[in-house]
Amino acid sequence: MQAPGRSLVFCAIESALEQEWSVSFRDNSSNQAILYAFLRRPRRIIFVKQGVAPKELLRSHLKFR
Repeated sequence: MQAPGRSLVFCAIESALEQEWSVSFRDNSSNQAILYAFLRRPRRIIFVKQGVAPKELLRSHLKFR
């Protein structure tokens, strides 16, 4: 639950790989429209990291690649 007067920010970092594969790291989002957009492609690996800063998402993404 968010505090009054504050909004949630969705953060995702994605790389397109060979043969239509992609990998993305994202924070947790309860927005179903955003979630659907990220899950609708069959050749995608998604890592969800709750409560981390964008800097940590980028670090994890680059380490995985």
